[in-house]
Amino acid sequence: MFAFEVGGLTLEVSPDDTSRIRLIAVTSGLLEARPHEIGAGWPGERVGRAEWLGSCGASATPEAKTYFNDVFDALADADDERADGAELCVAASLLSGARKSEKLARAFDVLGEDGDAGALGVEGVARLLRAALCAVGYASHDAEHGALARAAGREAAALADDVVSRGSRVPNAATFDDFGGWYNSRGFELAPWLELLDLTKWPVDGEDAIEDDDDAFDDGESLDDDDDDD
Repeated sequence: MFAFEVGGLTLEVSPDDTSRIRLIAVTSGLLEARPHEIGAGWPGERVGRAEWLGSCGASATPEAKTYFNDVFDALADADDERADGAELCVAASLLSGARKSEKLARAFDVLGEDGDAGALGVEGVARLLRAALCAVGYASHDAEHGALARAAGREAAALADDVVSRGSRVPNAATFDDFGGWYNSRGFELAPWLELLDLTKWPVDGEDAIEDDDDAFDDGESLDDDDDDD
């Protein structure tokens, strides 16, 4: 069992949750997708529920449909019932079998804008963290839809302020390398759930839950590693 705090809520991820999210990853086809491939067929920057569910293969199982609907509802704008395509890409990449560094690098790419020097401001970092947190949180057996969505927003905003406050070569922003430095210095304590971006780190029967590490990317991976796998 792996427990973590999110904006005043305590969530637990159990081995049963691990089995469910891995099955969803397989049946959706996202396990074999690379992060840069996810969302390639979406119609534009704003994505509707039908496009999201269709691209994720949500009809494969009832559990998959529930999970993808929950994630979409948490990220969608109530005014037009659409969600930001970049945020959905970040959320869906959780189910990819790619490395954490590749997923986070892609998140910086899709959330960034031309001319931002590869950096995200506080709002951009918050969007990244909220999308990733919703993807992880709704895999938990005790996630409550509305409460988790609100808590994820609060948690992401607070963490984003902490990330950007470290300083960067880009004023009032954080680069991919800055984010990695933050995570390895203190982020692994503030946001231990980010380790779950690696599907191999989810708890399974007969194994201990994730332990805190001085460097949460101590499996040979660092945030600034080049990933040459195709």
